[in-house]
Amino acid sequence: MDSLFTLGRVVKMAPFEAFFGRAPPFLLDYVHGDSIIAAVDDHLSDRSFMIATFTTKKQQIRNGIRNGNKIRF
Repeated sequence: MDSLFTLGRVVKMAPFEAFFGRAPPFLLDYVHGDSIIAAVDDHLSDRSFMIATFTTKKQQIRNGIRNGNKIRF
């Protein structure tokens, strides 16, 4: 698997693309209440929240690196 990460850096593509030969699938946002099963609804709502949080943090880190700031967690 390490060779895929190295290959991805060399050819400027994600490991998913290097392995499968296509772009990764797009993840749709979940709208709270779409499922009538409470456990599924809770899980997918939490998943959407985690993805949004990760995306925000990732952008903050990228902006910090571009501005020359040290990264603090």
